Amino acid sequence: MEEIELSKLALNKATNKEVKDFAQKMVTDHTKASNELKALAGKKKVTLPAELDPAQAAMATSMGRLSGAEIDKEYVDAMVEAHEKDVSLFKAQAENGTDADTKAFATKTLPTLQMHLNMIKGIQSKMQ
Repeated sequence: MEEIELSKLALNKATNKEVKDFAQKMVTDHTKASNELKALAGKKKVTLPAELDPAQAAMATSMGRLSGAEIDKEYVDAMVEAHEKDVSLFKAQAENGTDADTKAFATKTLPTLQMHLNMIKGIQSKMQ
C-alpha cells in the first residue's frame, strides 16, 4: 500500500520522466501483486490492513508537501529503501516459508521486486 500511495504522489508531483515512469510501473505492478495478496489472505482467512500505518501515513504527508527535484529525490530514496526491505522479506519467505501458498506467492513475486530494485537504484545513481 505504501509504495502505491507514494507512487501516486510521485506521478502527480515528480518532474523527472524516469521517476514518473517508474512510479507508474509501481502503481501497475504493486496493485496487481496487492490484489493477488488480498485473494491469498482471504483464502487463508487473514485480514490485511486497510490503510497505511502511522509512520507510512506521515511519510506520505511529508512527501506530499514536496515538489520538483525534492520529491523526485525523496521518492527515489524511499523506493530504494522499501524495495531493499521487500526483496529481503520475500527472499526469506521464498526460501524458508512453511506455508506452500505464501511461499509460492513470494517465489513468484520476488523476481519483479528485484527488477524494481535494480531499476530504482539505476535512477538513483543518475540523480547523485
